[in-house]
Amino acid sequence: LSIGLPCFLSATPNGIMELLRRYAPDVEAYSIDEAFCDMTGTTSLYGDPVAFAHKLKDMIRDELHFTVNIGVSSNRILAKMASDFEKPDKVHTLFPDEISKKLWPLPIEDLFFVGKSTSKRLRSFGITTIGELARSDHDMIVSAFKSHGDTIWNYANGIESTELTHNEPMNKGYGNSLTIHFDVTDSDTAKRVLLSLCETVGARIRAARAYISVVQVQITDNEFHHTSRQMTLPSSTNVTEKIYECACQLFDQAWDHTPI
Repeated sequence: LSIGLPCFLSATPNGIMELLRRYAPDVEAYSIDEAFCDMTGTTSLYGDPVAFAHKLKDMIRDELHFTVNIGVSSNRILAKMASDFEKPDKVHTLFPDEISKKLWPLPIEDLFFVGKSTSKRLRSFGITTIGELARSDHDMIVSAFKSHGDTIWNYANGIESTELTHNEPMNKGYGNSLTIHFDVTDSDTAKRVLLSLCETVGARIRAARAYISVVQVQITDNEFHHTSRQMTLPSSTNVTEKIYECACQLFDQAWDHTPI
């Protein structure tokens, strides 16, 4: 089974991923606050998957001190939709035989991958619920929305065949930003903020056993104008001090002394 798990309060993603990997053979981090667990073949270890989902929810609350919703089903899209039902601190199921009762009455906007523009166009066709989309003509939906139409029609019918991604892709970049609650008007204060950001980014780079070869700094002034500079390093690094040194050089080049 797949378990879709969105976290609703701030938490350390690494902490929850470590906890999930204690019990699930395969875990996919879908976003910063959501993961899927493939629990296939674990019934002999943990018993009924729904009962275990309740235990897992309580373990997360007791060990990590935040609440989650867990959706349980036979594929990711149904688990994802179930996890978005009534919140917080709940476990919901959405198995194929429950689709007509639990999924189809929902408004079309509640379907994963249906955004504002898509829902507006679907409503112009008289399609207002997920069930109406599921029962609509597949070829008509594909003609109107191309491959996206095929995806949402399948999702409305609970069809999703993508296998869990076992290997997380390498990050293309590492970044951090901070909105300051007062105007920064001096270089020393700005560079203290830069140092804090560099320390966080450097730690993440080293944790991933990665190296970076480009540093970029972006400044947003108090009128919300953005200025950025970047440089390519002579050699790749994961050392905070070197990243900070480059960030300060870029900051000095970019800042025109407008309050930040």
